[in-house]
Amino acid sequence: MILSTWPNEERTLSVSPLFHRTPWCWSNDLLVAIVEDARLPQRYRMLLSTVDVIFADIAQPDQARIIGVNAHHFLKNGGHAVISIKANCIDSTVPAAQVFAREVEALRKDNLKPIEQVTLEPYERDHAMVSGKSSRTC
Repeated sequence: MILSTWPNEERTLSVSPLFHRTPWCWSNDLLVAIVEDARLPQRYRMLLSTVDVIFADIAQPDQARIIGVNAHHFLKNGGHAVISIKANCIDSTVPAAQVFAREVEALRKDNLKPIEQVTLEPYERDHAMVSGKSSRTC
């Protein structure tokens, strides 16, 4: 499952950019591209059962909440999440390390146990990737 806030209500809905963003989905039976807003999983929950992995690159101030809600709906117990955190998109008034720590703590509260955190410097300033594992009990 790949989470994206594109398209949202402020942008024009078009399927064409989806083909350029997720070309691997069209030739792989194990990947499914859903054109929908990640903030509203109730709109697409009937299309999916549980998934093994959620990849989220959504750059929203409430991205930890969005990931948590989607993980609650779709992520298998023991499944993994890979999250891209862009500190300046969440809070540009505090240091990036503080934003990363706050987001990781929010993921913990949503029963996603962090496994690894890697900053993307020198390639991307104030960006990090966090991987985590679902630790919820059924």
